[in-house]
Amino acid sequence: MYYQLESDEPAMTAYVTAENECSESLVRGRFIDPAGENLPFRYTYRDPSGSPLFDYYSGDNLMSKRLVDTLEKAGVDNLQKFETELVDERTGGINKDFWIVNIIGLVSCAAVDLSTTSELGSSYYFHDLIINPKNTGDLLVFRLAESMIDVLVDEKVAKKIEAGDFRGVVLHPVKTAPPV
Repeated sequence: MYYQLESDEPAMTAYVTAENECSESLVRGRFIDPAGENLPFRYTYRDPSGSPLFDYYSGDNLMSKRLVDTLEKAGVDNLQKFETELVDERTGGINKDFWIVNIIGLVSCAAVDLSTTSELGSSYYFHDLIINPKNTGDLLVFRLAESMIDVLVDEKVAKKIEAGDFRGVVLHPVKTAPPV
């Protein structure tokens, strides 16, 4: 079984803005040469509510080091991590407890004909995603080729995430196509 890994956007109170970000797209599932990047990446944030930061900001590919550590301890070995500084706009304080994460691996496993979708250019937005698990290549974490913004995690990884009590991390079970 697989799960979609997302940020809890409705509960998000922090506004994260890139000042110095990766020069290449982080949703293509390909290795990025760090020598061509101006590291560390730098983001600012402001949170009018004063709440603690989330552990995952999917739109920025930003994960807490604690979340990444949990993924790696669960066996995930396809994450490329970039040093990142988060600067609090109010105080100027610098938080280095986050990585920008590039998930290496783009997998075509969506059962588009069985899923409920809306076309988005050359990809899809999935309202109800159904996948063919035999096409995942047993990867524990990957991006969905049919919708590169979607990150899927294996059930084993999802259980470790759930046990970690991470702020702002949401897991949605993904339906699977019946065997053919």
